[in-house]
Amino acid sequence: MPTHVLNLPAGASALWQNRLGLLLESTGEGVFGIDLAGNCSQTEEDGFREQAVLTIEDNRVNTLQWELWVGRRGSCRFDLAAFEQTKRRPSIELRERYGNCTLMVWQDPRRVTLAHANCEAHCTPGIYEEAWPVMFDPQTGQCARNAR
Repeated sequence: MPTHVLNLPAGASALWQNRLGLLLESTGEGVFGIDLAGNCSQTEEDGFREQAVLTIEDNRVNTLQWELWVGRRGSCRFDLAAFEQTKRRPSIELRERYGNCTLMVWQDPRRVTLAHANCEAHCTPGIYEEAWPVMFDPQTGQCARNAR
């Protein structure tokens, strides 16, 4: 999928472009309005874990605190204070105030996804390619199940 369709910043890795393209194709590309009181905290069997708080009202992000860990190798951290919201529709986009990082939020019937692009500076060196998006259940606000 071409970069311009995803509106990813220049320099976003081809791996992320492909992953996000597949996700957006499967979700209808954010055609739903987003209201969420999200709080996701989970640890996977492989040591990957995340803690994310995300509140959105009428597609406006009010709270965003997200930290994820790739086993014991390192972590990534994102806080709303470092970003400004630049898009509300069809999906939400937040751009880093003094950098190149972009956060994207979209919803499908089963989940609200928070993803990142070009955000290596927010992570421990060497783990960025393994830092996956976080997904919330739109009804409960808790972590979404990965089962299809």
